Amino acid sequence: MEIEKEIPGGFCTDLPVSGNTFVFANISPSFFSLIALIHEMGHAVNGYLQFSEQGPLEEYQGRAEIAELYSHGMELLLLDKLNLFYSEEEFKSAQREELRRAFTMLFGPLSGDLFQHWMYTNPKHTAKERDEKFFEISKRYGLNPVDTSGLEEEIGMSWVGTLHYIQYPFYTIEYSISMLGALQLLENYQKDPELAVESFKKGASADYNQSIAAIYKETGVSFDFSEPVVKRMGEFLEKVIQDIH
Repeated sequence: MEIEKEIPGGFCTDLPVSGNTFVFANISPSFFSLIALIHEMGHAVNGYLQFSEQGPLEEYQGRAEIAELYSHGMELLLLDKLNLFYSEEEFKSAQREELRRAFTMLFGPLSGDLFQHWMYTNPKHTAKERDEKFFEISKRYGLNPVDTSGLEEEIGMSWVGTLHYIQYPFYTIEYSISMLGALQLLENYQKDPELAVESFKKGASADYNQSIAAIYKETGVSFDFSEPVVKRMGEFLEKVIQDIH
């Protein structure tokens, strides 16, 4: 069906009565589709372990401010397994692309958060002003120094394709915070793979009524997005990228 080719991506949803999770993934032969599937499987493992450890929770709603730790964590814990999907020549390229994605997650979601703050603090803005603001912010944080001449209108309207702005207001910053945790998971994995995986499972099954910091701690990482941590994780990410070349 032609429509299937035009709707990439996927999602994960919990089935709390049965204690299972469900993943939808519209797979095409692309890197994006593979990572989307791995990402959603991280959510699925988190949900499944919650049900397994905490029992059937009909009122359970995934902790949005924690969920992305396990989806991004799954992506990075499988960084050395991408050779199962790619040839030897493509393997390192796929790893570098995933790490590029991790890097952009450290600052990219900031633009979405700024855009939403502007929208809600300027409630009388027009549709034209909204699109112009989105283009301005996108140009600063994601598109610079790309020549976007003649594409201002298309880029300005592209925010409509991001469901988070409509369904999950102010959710995007969680991607950056969770990526800092996911990078710590990768750091732990490089030191002790077995322990890192066990910590991932422990955190993913932890009591979700705890504080965010407590759940991060059970996962073997710290809930800390201070400047020193951002700097350290940025330097670690740079080293991992260099080691792949």
